This record gives sequence, structure tokens and C-alpha cells, in this order.
Amino acid sequence: MDNIVINIGPSILKLLQVWLATAILFFFFYKFFWKAIVRYFEKRENFMVEQVESAAQANQNALAYETQANEAMKQARIDSKNILDRSKNEAIRVREELIDNAKSEANDKIESARLEIEREKMIARKEIESEVVDIALLAAREIVKDSLNEKKGEEIVDDFIKELKA
Repeated sequence: MDNIVINIGPSILKLLQVWLATAILFFFFYKFFWKAIVRYFEKRENFMVEQVESAAQANQNALAYETQANEAMKQARIDSKNILDRSKNEAIRVREELIDNAKSEANDKIESARLEIEREKMIARKEIESEVVDIALLAAREIVKDSLNEKKGEEIVDDFIKELKA
């Protein structure tokens, strides 16, 4: 058992075989696959760069749109406040105009009623005067008929005054 040699490390022949096989594999790999793999990674790199640039551009656009939207919202708030203020002022103006018109109409109706009352008073006075004249004439006729009797004349005048009071 003395002839047993224990070989712990690789032999040079085996080492050369592995290097040669690896070199051949690298050669074929380089010859047939290397350019395709490099193109794939370049395309992938370009795609990633484009995606990052596109995202950055989209982010800038979004910020610009957000700023525009905020400005538009501020302007819309200002416009709506102005519209509300104008509407309130218009409502107040219309209310005051309606009140003034109502007062004017009421005053016109009051004045018209006052004039109508005055006219009716005048008509009533004329009618009363006409009746008074008629009664006075009747009383005068009676007095003239009964002029011989003074007491009778006084009674007729008293009756006439009573009729006027009634």
C-alpha cells in the first residue's frame, strides 16, 4: 500500500483542458451572442433613460398644470365673489326700487282717494246747498202764506233748522 499517491491539486493537463474549453466557449459566445447582448443592454439603457426623462418631463408638466389650476381656482373664487357681490347689490337696488314704486303707488292712491273725497264733499255740499235753497224757498212760501201769523213763521224756521241738523 505504499504505492498510493494522493493527488490533492488539479493536474496541468486538466487545467489546460478547462482553460481551452472556456476560451472556446468565450469565443463562440463573443462571436454569436456578444453583439446581440450588448445591443439588448444598450436598448434597455436607452429605454430606461427615456422613461426617466419622460417621467421628469411629465412631472414638470404636472407641476405647471397644478400651478395653472391653482391660479384658475383663485380667479374663479374672485369671479364668484364679484358675481355674488353684484347680485347682492342688484337685489338691494331692485328691492329699493320696488319699495319706492310701492310707496309712489300708495301715495298716488292716497292722493287720488283724497281728491275723490274732496270731490264727493263738494258734490255733497252742492246737493245740501241745493236742498237748503229748496227748503228755504218752501219755508219762504210758507212764511209768506202765513205772514199774518208771526208765531207760525218762527215755528217754520225752527222746523227748518231741525231738518238741517238731521
